[in-house]
Amino acid sequence: MSEKSELNKNPKFIKDLGDDKYEVTCKHETYTLEERDAETFDLCRKLADNSNGKHTVDKLLLMRSIIEPKIDESKFGKIKGSDYMKLQLAINHIYGLNDFLQ
Repeated sequence: MSEKSELNKNPKFIKDLGDDKYEVTCKHETYTLEERDAETFDLCRKLADNSNGKHTVDKLLLMRSIIEPKIDESKFGKIKGSDYMKLQLAINHIYGLNDFLQ
């Protein structure tokens, strides 16, 4: 199998539920994420640009993609680090950001 097709394959902790929804099993919690539309992606990009480095596009996109359990901004910063790293990786896979790797 080529390296590129390996990169596009979902890791074992990401389960495709269909209908643009994914279950991400982390060490401390299981999250359901939903791929959002282009408007949401552009909004996240604009907010990140205007945040003076406080927020990144992937963090804002992740905050808007988690549909279960409900997490507001104050709780989002309390997610355990290992869970947060898996969620970031999940965002890369869900939105196909790995497709841009050389």
